[in-house]
Parts: sequence; structure tokens; C-alpha cells
Amino acid sequence: MTVQFDLIGLIVADMAKSLAFYRQLGLDIPAGADGEPHVEVALRGGLRLAFDTVDTIRSFDPEWTKPSAVPARAWLSIAATRPGG
Repeated sequence: MTVQFDLIGLIVADMAKSLAFYRQLGLDIPAGADGEPHVEVALRGGLRLAFDTVDTIRSFDPEWTKPSAVPARAWLSIAATRPGG
């Protein structure tokens, strides 16, 4: 099995403000993405940066709550593929 670091995900309270910040850093994010619940941007080297609203996260994890002790709201996704498959 081949394991590859694939995605950095950010949970955002305000998609438009979050995307505006990352646009200022130079990411090419379409203006129409501001109202979307999930946005992904391809980074150099094949890594993706994803932005999700709290409602999007709760759509597949209804029990999710913002961590109270830690301010971070990020997760990592790893793609795993089997040789020949």
C-alpha cells in the first residue's frame, strides 16, 4: 500500500472572509466560491487545501463541536492506494 499526504482541511465560520485571506496570500480561488459550503484549492506538489463550513462538517459528523481547549480547526487526509490498484 502506498500512503500519500493528500489534503489539509480548515473548518471556517465565514467562508468569504476565510477565502479572502487566502487570496491575499496568493491562492487562486474563484470569487464564486465565497458562498460554497466546501472549497478545494490545488497546491503545488499535488497537495490540496480544503475549506468547509461548520454545517458541512456536521452533515457527516452531527456530533462535531468546536474544540474548547484548542483553537485549531484543521484535519489531515491521507490517500492510500494499493500497488496495481
